[in-house]
Order: sequence, then structure tokens, then C-alpha cells
Amino acid sequence: MEEDKVDKLTNTARHGNRVQCLHWGNEGLYSIGWDGVLYLWDVKLKEPIYGHFCPCPNRDAVHFEPKHVIVGLVKTKNHLKFISLGKGEVLKSYTIYAGLDGDRKDCEIQFLQQARFNPSLFIVATSQVPTIKVIKIDGTNVTELYSYEKLTSPIQSIVTSSNKKKAFAYGADFQAFASLE
Repeated sequence: MEEDKVDKLTNTARHGNRVQCLHWGNEGLYSIGWDGVLYLWDVKLKEPIYGHFCPCPNRDAVHFEPKHVIVGLVKTKNHLKFISLGKGEVLKSYTIYAGLDGDRKDCEIQFLQQARFNPSLFIVATSQVPTIKVIKIDGTNVTELYSYEKLTSPIQSIVTSSNKKKAFAYGADFQAFASLE
């Protein structure tokens, strides 16, 4: 029964394509669609309260915090967008590069995952130049702690362990791990 309500709500003419991500927040239901729009919905009226355009969001790189959402984007220069959940405005944008400092390459965010044992640590995986980065997010401030860039194929998944404080990345022909201590 509840699934029918969500289906009717998100399959309105508001999203120009399929919905990638749903999240219940303090203000209501949020949706991000393949059309690149983040909506906050009034579930009683089945109408959005506001919408914010996020070009090319990646559903594997969306993380909701109490006051904002972090969206990993592809095909854009500012790869991480921090969007206020209250008003839908961009609080901050941050660019993630792959490659070493002397050879920085533009990339796309493939995954964004919060470490299970430390809510301020995130693992970011990029495509084009397969890279894993560990970043610390404090509010909307981003600090890159370190990266591992010698991966031989695109990253297919990331898993963090809660007790060993490690992140594991898996690709077609590799397994890599990073200590998060």
C-alpha cells in the first residue's frame, strides 16, 4: 500500500525521467531523478514544495545529512554539491580531481560512501582515472586525506567495515583496501 503512494507521488510530470533516489527527511520526502532535479514533496498535496537542478547526479553518490544533501555529480566541474534541505539552495560546491597534484585530471564521481565507524569520513571513487579518495566532511568543509590511484580498471563497488576501519574497493580485475585510521 505504501509503495503505491510513493509510486504515484514520484511518477508525476515533475520528474522528466525515472527517480534514482528517495529519502524521508525532517521536512518530508525528497527525490532525485535522472532529470537532475532534487525535489522536496508535500506528500499530502502530491506536489513539490521546491525543486533544485543538479546536473547529472549519480545515485550511488548521494548522501543525506540532517540539514543538507551531498550529491556527487558527473559531467560537471564541481563534483560534490552540498544542497540545503530546508531551502534547496547550493551551500557549497567542491571539485574532486583524479591523478597526482602535478597531473590532476577531471573526473566523475562514481561512488560516495560514508565510513561506518566515523560519520565524518567518506570514500569517494572516481571514474575515467580509477581513483579512491578518503575525504573528511565537516559540515560543508571538505578535506582530502589521501588517495589511491594505481587501479587498473573502473571501481565496481566499495564496502567499509565497522570494526577493522578499512574500506574495500572491488573492480573487474582487482581488490584494494585502504586503512581509515
